[in-house]
Amino acid sequence: MAIAPIVAAVVVGLIVGLLRRGRLTSVIGTKLRLYSLFLIAFGCGLAVDLIDLPKPGVWAIVGLSAGLVFAVRNLHLVGMVVIAVGIAANLLPVAITGSTPVRASALVEAGMVAEADLERVSLSGARSLVDDGSAWAMFGDTIPVTAADQVISFGDLIVLVGLVSVIANLMLQRRPRRVPVSALPSLQTLGWHETSAGEGAIIELATELRPIEEPAERRLVGASSNPTAGPSRL
Repeated sequence: MAIAPIVAAVVVGLIVGLLRRGRLTSVIGTKLRLYSLFLIAFGCGLAVDLIDLPKPGVWAIVGLSAGLVFAVRNLHLVGMVVIAVGIAANLLPVAITGSTPVRASALVEAGMVAEADLERVSLSGARSLVDDGSAWAMFGDTIPVTAADQVISFGDLIVLVGLVSVIANLMLQRRPRRVPVSALPSLQTLGWHETSAGEGAIIELATELRPIEEPAERRLVGASSNPTAGPSRL
């Protein structure tokens, strides 16, 4: 997938998050599982697009597979399941045919090449030119994006929608506030208790607050005819 659509999806996700009163710091502080797989997927994608690699199909499969595993391991993030579906749709034709099918008419519709020149077109990377009747054409690059002089697949489109969703929802995360550990004894007196520790501690409010001072012991004077009777305790 070209960089331009990805950048556009990130910008749209940030705008949606801001409109929903999200915070950019929530995205920056997000911890991702198997982050190294994301780097592998991104690096392989760039290499296949920009470098004349031997067996580009193999590199494309490695990158897409790494991206799919990364997405599956982070399904706890809202919208990541959409990204996983999109990556799987892109991986399927490459794994079977060794390349991403590109619909010839989509190149013409995107203004990337004249129809008369289609027979002389040579695609770079793990891509192969197919006609509309190809069995795998529907999984390939079939959607022309005239503004960016690009063609993308339905899988790419699904990934972009998922990316917008992930970023927008990450911005809505609310992280618990932390207090210094030194403040815990004072807070525990009021009924707070520590639930996790680190450089700071996350504090939860107990069901009922305890008073700072215990109430004075109550005394009840028993009624008696004996004038020497003392008070009885409860």
